[in-house]
Amino acid sequence: MPLPVILFVALTLPFLLNDIGFIWATSPAQWLGVDYATKIVVIGLIAGHPFLRQSALGSLTWPRSIWFAGTSTLAVTAISIVGLSWIDDQGLDAATALQTFPGIDQTWLVIFDLTVGLALTAVAEELVFRRLYLDTFAPILPHTSLYLVSAAIFAAIHWSSGLGTVAGAFVVGLMLLWLTRRTGSLLPAIAAHFAINLVLFWP
Repeated sequence: MPLPVILFVALTLPFLLNDIGFIWATSPAQWLGVDYATKIVVIGLIAGHPFLRQSALGSLTWPRSIWFAGTSTLAVTAISIVGLSWIDDQGLDAATALQTFPGIDQTWLVIFDLTVGLALTAVAEELVFRRLYLDTFAPILPHTSLYLVSAAIFAAIHWSSGLGTVAGAFVVGLMLLWLTRRTGSLLPAIAAHFAINLVLFWP
């Protein structure tokens, strides 16, 4: 049974509204509070809805081929890190970003954000923008459109971070959807998403 589009939209809205909170955040605590709250709310909504919970749990299975999943995850991670680092070097975000992250100066909070915080992000975003996206649109969109729409939505939730980040998120979104579909599991995409963010956000 396909997931209703309106339900998918409802799960996407917290991510879009999240960046409004980022614009107004003036301290690391406010920034992280907004970010963590968004992910916790989304995961809570998924856990509390029987159909969403069943879909989410069904996607957290071992990939069809561990070897293929492992090599593909490493390849997607490496390509994403190189590409996003290149985009960052071009300075595309500097002139177009609506918000900049206030640096964290407490060691414990840095460690917490690089572990629990990034795990929350990877799990919440992959559940919504890969697994539940497929439940919603795979039955109604042709192959090419399925990828383009997915990448466009994933790019859109990064709207306040600058044009470079939006463009990078579009390409990464394409690869993460491919990884999810080819491996038959969400675990490789979650692992890749976490690793990409860990390298890029490392102090």
